Amino acid sequence: MVTGNAAIQEPATDTMTRHTTHHKGTASPTPADHTVYPGWWIVLAAGSGQMLQGGFVFWSMGLYTATFEDVFGAPRAQINLIETCLTVSTNLLSPIAGILIDRWSVRQLMLIGLIALGLGLIVLSQAGTLLHVWAVWASLIPLGVLLIGAIPGAALISRWFIRRRGLALGLAATGSSIGGFLMPPLMTWMFLEWDWRTALIMAGCLCFAFIPVFYFLLRNHPHDLGLSGEPRC
Repeated sequence: MVTGNAAIQEPATDTMTRHTTHHKGTASPTPADHTVYPGWWIVLAAGSGQMLQGGFVFWSMGLYTATFEDVFGAPRAQINLIETCLTVSTNLLSPIAGILIDRWSVRQLMLIGLIALGLGLIVLSQAGTLLHVWAVWASLIPLGVLLIGAIPGAALISRWFIRRRGLALGLAATGSSIGGFLMPPLMTWMFLEWDWRTALIMAGCLCFAFIPVFYFLLRNHPHDLGLSGEPRC
C-alpha cells in the first residue's frame, strides 16, 4: 500500500518540480493583460521632453532673435550667432551624450537635461550683454536640448519596445510638433503681456514643473518594474 501511494503521488511531485523550474528559469516575455503597459508612460515622458526642447528652443528661435535685436541693438548677424552657438555645442556634445546614455542611467540624464534647460532659460532672462546670451546658448541650453531630446528618448523606448517600437518612437516624436504648436504662441503672449525676462523665467519654471513627470514615469529598463519586456499581444 505504501508503494502504491508513493507511485500515485510521484506524478504530482514531478509536476510541481517542473512548475518550479519553469519559474526559476529565464524570464519569458510579459504576458498580455488588461492594464496599461508601463512602456507607454515612457513614451509620454519622452514626448514631453521633445515638446519642451522643441517648443522653447527651436520653434521659438525667431521670437528670441527679434527680441534680442531690439533689446541689445545689435545687428541681426550677431544675434543669429545664438543659432551657431547652439549648433556647434550640440554637435560637440552629442558623442559625449551618447557615451553617457550607454553607460549611465538615462532616467537621471533626462532629469539633468530638464533641469539644465529650465536653468538655462532662467539664466538667459538675466542677460545683460550679448556675450551673456551667447554663453547660455553654448552651454546650458544645448545640454538640455541633448539630454531631453530624441537621442535619449529613442534609446529608452528601444529598451521597452520590440514589436511596436516604430509606433512608440513615432508617438514620442510628435512631442516636438506639439511643442511647435503650443509653445511659440504661449511665449509670444508672455513676451507681450509681461516682458521677455519674466517670460523666460516662467518658461524655466514650466520646465521644472515637468520634473515629477520625468521622476515618476521614466524607468531605465522593464526589469526595474519586475517586467521582462513588451507584452506578446
